[in-house]
Amino acid sequence: MNLTRSLLGGASSALLLTLCLGACGSSQPAATGPVVSTTATEATDQLKALFAEHFEAHLRLYPSQAQAMGDYRFNHLLENELSDEHIAAAKKLNDEYLARAQQIDASSLSAKEQLQRDFFIDNRLRTRASESIPLRLMPMNQFHSRANDFAVQGSGEGVHPFKAEKDYRDCITKSSDFSQWVDSAIARMQEGMAQGIVLPRVLIERVLPQLLAQYQDKDLSKSTFYGPLNKIPDAITGEAKAALISDYEKALRETVFPAYKRLHDFMAADYLAKGNAKHGLHVLPGGEAWYQYLISHHTTTSMKADEIHTIGLAEVKRIREEMDQVRQEAKFKGDLKAFFAHLSSDDKYFYSTKEDLIAGYTGLKQRIESALPQYFDVTPK
Repeated sequence: MNLTRSLLGGASSALLLTLCLGACGSSQPAATGPVVSTTATEATDQLKALFAEHFEAHLRLYPSQAQAMGDYRFNHLLENELSDEHIAAAKKLNDEYLARAQQIDASSLSAKEQLQRDFFIDNRLRTRASESIPLRLMPMNQFHSRANDFAVQGSGEGVHPFKAEKDYRDCITKSSDFSQWVDSAIARMQEGMAQGIVLPRVLIERVLPQLLAQYQDKDLSKSTFYGPLNKIPDAITGEAKAALISDYEKALRETVFPAYKRLHDFMAADYLAKGNAKHGLHVLPGGEAWYQYLISHHTTTSMKADEIHTIGLAEVKRIREEMDQVRQEAKFKGDLKAFFAHLSSDDKYFYSTKEDLIAGYTGLKQRIESALPQYFDVTPK
């Protein structure tokens, strides 16, 4: 089986959605803990408390997610999801709330509440399944990483606010957390190198210039991280402003930039030398199990990669046959490829005015909305 998939590409979104919709509601997570019989009101109250308490505990464990939601209580903190302490805390949180959810008497809940409980349990079980996957050993890639996220936040263009002096001080404090995260990332990648779990060389090479760009310019004012200092609120003046600028620049010079340099130098030397010449999870130890986990996580099915691939091929064949049927009904003389070119170039298939374009899309919107009740019980207002 060829699993040259996950690291460089993904499956069809439409196919994944089809699989997900087909699976939703088909599996009912079974309770493994003792279920305590309760009245309907008690069970409802327990479920509401469970959700509220889990949400709060989750935000405290992942303050960056709280910030992304507009909750700024933990702005001075940056979680280190790679540390042993955080991993243990996350496991404890997941296990605790999984057990609590399983103990709630589903028979005393409404149908909607039962679905909410089942969905919550399913998420906890999926989180538990992820614990066996060594995601932490590859914390960097060219699209997503804490290093990229921190640069966005530090630029003043992310979700971290820079409206008061405290916001700037929070970012200074958080820079120490980022430095610790970098050290953890290097340690985890070294652990991965020892196990043969390393990014492909081509991806490492794409990450390097991203890291270099964060610290290479000696002129602080040209740094991505200098953005917030260019728009200090008018309320911060005099000695307070001068002290803030001095402390902020010091954090950049002594903490942030050295952290990026450590990460870059490690990846450019040790890590790149161990980079995989091939790509795809199948070249990694346990890669097929890892890929299967990702399939289950993103589709909510237990189908194998080859089964999904077979469905995809069948769907492509079916859709192309339907397209060709349209070509024949249109009495087009050429083949399907020529028909596509015809559709994308002939003026009669294009709107000539802005008003016609808006009217056309409005009509399409109405057709879609009229069909939605066939597929969804709840629709956006």
